[in-house]
This record gives sequence, structure tokens and C-alpha cells, in this order.
Amino acid sequence: MSEAPRWRRRLNDRVYGKIVERWRAAELDDRAFERAYRWRAQSLIQPVMVVVMVMPAVGDWLSRDLSLSAHVERLGMWLILYAVFALAVGLRVDSFARFGSRDFLLRRNRERAEQNPAQGMVPASKSKSTSTNGGAPLAYGRYPIAPHFARRILLMAVGVDVVAGGLTAYLERPSFALFAAALVTLWALFLLVDRRIHLDVSPEGVWCRAWGPKRYRFDQFKTVYPRKRTINIGVVLVPRAPAELATTLSFWGRYLMRSGEGVPAHAGTLTIWTNRVGLDRDAFLLGVQAEIVKAA
Repeated sequence: MSEAPRWRRRLNDRVYGKIVERWRAAELDDRAFERAYRWRAQSLIQPVMVVVMVMPAVGDWLSRDLSLSAHVERLGMWLILYAVFALAVGLRVDSFARFGSRDFLLRRNRERAEQNPAQGMVPASKSKSTSTNGGAPLAYGRYPIAPHFARRILLMAVGVDVVAGGLTAYLERPSFALFAAALVTLWALFLLVDRRIHLDVSPEGVWCRAWGPKRYRFDQFKTVYPRKRTINIGVVLVPRAPAELATTLSFWGRYLMRSGEGVPAHAGTLTIWTNRVGLDRDAFLLGVQAEIVKAA
């Protein structure tokens, strides 16, 4: 598992060290850990915001030859400005803190899966699929993008189109939002008509079009665990030799593996989004897990 840069680890240790230690010692559960992590971030940034806003307010006070009552009247304006900026910065910091605390939880789940590949699987999520073969062997097959997933993306694209169209009408000129909405719509339509095979699972291994032309055997992976991101749910395959496997991936596949598809905790892994191909995530996860354990 790739590590964060040294300066970032040192900063995290100074800022969140005690919170992380208490969580690892089981003094905090996951929910309390996330709350404490986010509160710590706000307790550091909000005093900075006070200083940032007080300095121009004092400068305004000293630079204007006004009566005390006039200065008091202007104080309301500065308080409103502070509230707006504090809220905007606070929301942004909170999103970063939530991402950071979530990364700790994901790394722990990944470490548990790697330490015991045959465990009874990390909390198999309550997927909404109606599949009933949760404990059955892995279902082999070739799967294109599922039509219901493509229709869902198209419905979201229509919503973006409506918002972008309203913004364009308000501005009375074409906007970048309209261009972006058009791209999303074209991508959704492409998914709807694209019937190429996206995922191929057989006794010989697994192939995903996003990874390149090569099929990978189950013995090339040491464990599998569940993953969820926004509307996507799937499974994460952890290679036994990430550096060696990376040389056989396509350029896009290497990027996905190196970045963990945008999440540091998943760096060095390959993700299969099962809802994109209409598979029940939990049944697929248990089937892949059984194949990996059998091939080990």
C-alpha cells in the first residue's frame, strides 16, 4: 500500500495523532472518530479565519475618520462577511477532513482483508440487487454495461442539461456548463448503445476492458474487499505483485491502479464496479474471494 509523503504524515501526526491513537485503541468507534477528526480540523481553521477577518476590520477602523456610532454600524457588515467566509471555508475544510478520516477507515478495512483473505468478508453491504445467489460459486460470464446503469446516467445527464440550460438562459449567452452538460449527455448515450463486453469472468481469471487486453488469473491476487463511491459499488482486487502486474496494464489501467481511482487507500489495486455490469456485488465478492483462496 502506497504511503503519503513524509511531510503529510508528520502534519497528520501533529494534528490528528491523539485522535488516531484513541481510535486504534478502540476508545472511539468509527462514527465518533470521524466526528472528532472533523471537529479538530474546524478548531484549527476557525481561529485563523477570525484573525484573517479581524485584520482588515481593524484596518478599516483606523483608516476611516468616522464617529464611534458609524464604526459600530459598519461592524454588522464585517460580521456578515465573516459568517459568509467562515461558512465557505469551513465547508471546504470539512470535506477534506471527512475524506481524511474516511481514508483511515478504508486503509484499516484493506489491511484486515490482506491479513486474512479467507475471512467471512468485510461487511457485505446491503445492495439493492434481487440476486439470491449470495453464497453460490462465482458466476462466470461476459458482461456489457448494464442498460439500467446507462439509463441512470442518462437521467442524471438530463438533470444537468436542465440546470445548464437555465444558467445559459439567465446569462443570455452560452456557458461552459452547457458544454459540460452536452459531454455528459453524449457519454450517457454512448453507454446506452455500447454493447461491447466490459467484464469477462471465467475459470482462467478475470478481464476488464478498462485494464487493457490481458486476462489476470485469480492466483495473481491475494485478497478482495468491497468498495462504494457515490453511485458506484464494486469490489477491489489486491495484486500479489503490484509493480509486476502494472507493467501489463494499459496506460489507463496503470493510472487507475496507481491512483486507486482517486482514493489513496485503494492505491495499488484494481476495482471492478459491479453495478455497472448489473452484477450483485456481495455474491460476486464472495465468489471471487473463494476463487482467490482456492488458487492460493
